[in-house]
Amino acid sequence: MSRKVLIAGILVFIFAAIGFAVNYDIQKVIIVPVPESELQVSIWLDKDPGAVYKKGEEVKVYFKVNKDAYVAIYDIMPDGSIQLIFPNRYDASNYLKAGKVYSLPTEKASKVYRLIVSGDPGKEIFQIVASTSPLTFIEDMVKRFSKEIFPKSRFKAEKFVEELVRPFISETEYAVNSTFFYVDRSPDIGTLKVSTYPSNASIYIDGSYFGKTPLEIRVEEGLHVVSVYKPGYKMNTVKVNVYSGRTTNVSLKLIPDRKTYSLSLSTVPADARVYLDGTYVGNSPITLSVSKGLHSLKIEKEGYQTYIETIQISGNTSKRIVLNELARKYSLTIKSSPSGASLYIDGAYVGQTPITLNLESGRHKILLRAEGYEDYTDTIYLYSNKTVNVSLVAKNAYLTVKSDPRDASVYIDGVYVGQTPLSLTLLSGKHSVKIIREGYLTVEKEIVLSAGEKSVLNVTLQPEGARVYVETNPTGARIFVDGYDLGYSNKWLTLEPGYHEILLVKEGYHFVYLIKYFERRVYTLSFDLYPIE
Repeated sequence: MSRKVLIAGILVFIFAAIGFAVNYDIQKVIIVPVPESELQVSIWLDKDPGAVYKKGEEVKVYFKVNKDAYVAIYDIMPDGSIQLIFPNRYDASNYLKAGKVYSLPTEKASKVYRLIVSGDPGKEIFQIVASTSPLTFIEDMVKRFSKEIFPKSRFKAEKFVEELVRPFISETEYAVNSTFFYVDRSPDIGTLKVSTYPSNASIYIDGSYFGKTPLEIRVEEGLHVVSVYKPGYKMNTVKVNVYSGRTTNVSLKLIPDRKTYSLSLSTVPADARVYLDGTYVGNSPITLSVSKGLHSLKIEKEGYQTYIETIQISGNTSKRIVLNELARKYSLTIKSSPSGASLYIDGAYVGQTPITLNLESGRHKILLRAEGYEDYTDTIYLYSNKTVNVSLVAKNAYLTVKSDPRDASVYIDGVYVGQTPLSLTLLSGKHSVKIIREGYLTVEKEIVLSAGEKSVLNVTLQPEGARVYVETNPTGARIFVDGYDLGYSNKWLTLEPGYHEILLVKEGYHFVYLIKYFERRVYTLSFDLYPIE
């Protein structure tokens, strides 16, 4: 897509092929799809694969994923260039929803651009990659949307695929597919006949699906990569030269994939009959050795609905299966402490506890709701008469506040609630507590109460006045204030506002004496004591 023109306000992007011969190793460039992967991606045109588009003809591209995924489509040109066609400047969102068919241009961009064929006769290959993870291998091209509508990779095809695409898909869930078309005329054609033992294997030619073996198909002359795959067998890939006007026969023997994984099955109730791929293999619980790939699973037990599933085995697998009973009912009794809680079964209100109900066997969701208590939810499996006892958890929490001295005012979250000592009922969670008493320092604390918790907050109030921290080097000096022995440094003192005499004495050191006026605030007094020589 090397050229663009403007027609009636619509940007027309031109596919310009430059010959049928390709300038790259097709086996290194084409990534063959993994048929049994959980993520699958499809790409197709408004004509069959290998169709001819005339110059000036519009090409419509369609694609789809089977689960939500990120998608990129790039054009592999005959000269080995790589050009990103999706996402692009006008269709930048590449996260697709499962099952939806997308087109290029998308509906929102259909009035902005179209894809038109031009240039010399040649072959164009579109390869699509999908992943459940963001596609990091296109980041460099995406950054250039402001300069290029369809950016080209800085690498040629082989390096782009080998160094960017393959390392990415080796570490994530991915899917890949491709399609191709010819510009202006068909190439010289030969016949390729592919057979396999055993037959009915899927055939991919240059990454595109063509059908089941045995198959005879007309393809362009030249080198092709042929891959065949059958569940339970290893994929077989070969290079084949096809010559114009001649028939090339390819016969491939498929090798069984001997790798097996463990499949552990348990059922509720147990002792159910287990069938794998139509063959009875034993009763549950059971552990089986199973080959990689898709398998049909059937579980039967008298009085229960038959369980059927198609499972994908790609590693050791464990499954717990709950069987649904056939139209049987059992009594369910629900009791709660306290009683009178509203009961909901499977989302519907059925009454208040204690209560006894007749319910169909199987799984049920219960919800108990009572004012002042936490909601109680549970999933129960009812296969016999059952009684459920529930102790509801109170939403409220309980707090007792004490102070020394008592009769201090208490504020919770800024609201006055009484004087100490007092007991409070509060909602669980974080609360601020403030304790005030005249002549004493105010105490403020943050507390967190759990539902149903009983907590006690004990506070010793400190008298108001100057808060003085006396520290000496060395420590252990005796502190006298106004002639009173108040202990040894380092320590906090509480003094009445005003002038005070402070004397510091330590044996073997010069004493320190000072008179200082103290206000109602915090002080730090630091002194270095000097030895007596």
